[in-house]
Amino acid sequence: MSSFFRVFLMPPLISFLFSASLFAAELSVIVNANHALKSATAQDIKKLYLGKISTLSGTKLIPVDQADGKPVRTLFYDKVCGKNPNQLKAYWAQLIFTGGGSPPPVLDGDHEVISWVSRNENAIGYVDARMLNDSVKPIFSVIIK
Repeated sequence: MSSFFRVFLMPPLISFLFSASLFAAELSVIVNANHALKSATAQDIKKLYLGKISTLSGTKLIPVDQADGKPVRTLFYDKVCGKNPNQLKAYWAQLIFTGGGSPPPVLDGDHEVISWVSRNENAIGYVDARMLNDSVKPIFSVIIK
């Protein structure tokens, strides 16, 4: 192997390959493992999380959010709802001001969301897919690269 390749080309190549694998992630929208709902569309989840609907397939669902600044929250709202953090704050500020609704309750992270959803049959949340366990089931997934 030439020294030029080892010194100048190999480090960026290794860095690129390593970083690409770190940034590939999957988000899962979850419900209680005993819930009858098997799947949902991105549009339905968006409407549910923006307070435009409160039921899916005839069942009332209670969404729970992750804390501001959590990467999974930023990715969820970007990829599923099409809103960045500033747009989301403005959206909820307007709805609260006009009496049109309030945002979902906020939990600190994936473990808390999974725990809450597993204890509440009509709960819905979103988590990093690597955190899933048997107490919840995914009804929608987004692969992020």
